[in-house]
Amino acid sequence: METAWRLSRQVLTMREAHLAAERLQQRGWKLGKVKTETISLTSGEWLAALAPGPIPDELRAKLAPHEGVLILTAMGKCARHP
Repeated sequence: METAWRLSRQVLTMREAHLAAERLQQRGWKLGKVKTETISLTSGEWLAALAPGPIPDELRAKLAPHEGVLILTAMGKCARHP
């Protein structure tokens, strides 16, 4: 599983998550379930989830001046090619 954070000076909303999902779809990802707080996507055996929101309170001082984050978590199977 891999997780990436995209920090922002504003708290991000589902609008920004939809824009990120559109960019992933342009690169071959398929849109999955769209829920109130998350968007799921698939690509082959890979699953991904996008979730926008505020930076957690316990990290706020460390990540200042950023206020928001878009989190992308992806899970899949890596294969080595000979």
